[in-house]
Amino acid sequence: MNVRKVFLILACLCSGLSAFLPYYTVTATGTINGQVINDSATATLFPQFYGIVIVVSAVMVILFTMVGLKKGYVIGSLVNVGASLWGLFTMTLQQDSDKAVLNITGKFVDAFSYQSDYNIDVIDGPGFFMLIFSAVLVLVLMIWNAIGNDD
Repeated sequence: MNVRKVFLILACLCSGLSAFLPYYTVTATGTINGQVINDSATATLFPQFYGIVIVVSAVMVILFTMVGLKKGYVIGSLVNVGASLWGLFTMTLQQDSDKAVLNITGKFVDAFSYQSDYNIDVIDGPGFFMLIFSAVLVLVLMIWNAIGNDD
């Protein structure tokens, strides 16, 4: 197995792993009704359909690359990159809508509570950055493999 195939396999492993890492994290700190809160929750790609597609296509690309089936890893890589971009788009929209809902809910809580001083933050997690990195990497390495290898 040559270096190109090894790099493509590693890129697909990164792509599959990005579906399980936290895409974004919501943290709430402060006090509500005199009680201290310090909670956080994370969102990942995997429970959604495109997270499953990312993982399955990454596994398929790895298998096709190991076997040497060029059409298989080219199509699998394109599916992986497409699912990654679609997941990036929809999760970013979901992150923005979660932030808006939490701001509206926070204003509602402020109106009906006393001694409330809290902060809600929504920040990008490692899955966000790894998803972008791995999508670019899979695409570039798939092209490098398809052009350079005569399978």
